[in-house]
Amino acid sequence: MLVAIAAIAVLQTLVILFVVGLLFESQANTFLVRRSEARRRHYEPHVLGLLLNPSDIGELQRAVPPWDRRLVRNILLQ
Repeated sequence: MLVAIAAIAVLQTLVILFVVGLLFESQANTFLVRRSEARRRHYEPHVLGLLLNPSDIGELQRAVPPWDRRLVRNILLQ
């Protein structure tokens, strides 16, 4: 009898942890999407400014942190 009660308690704990994990994943994905969009909006004017003066690309490359260089490259390619 005690084994059955313990098994039920363990299963309930696992289900609760699974549901909390799903909620956390959803919130984390929403946060990452919003952050990515904000970063894109921040860099787009600077990249579009390169159309007027392409010689500024060296300055833009030095000013952009390494983790945002892929984002700037994708904006340039678009």
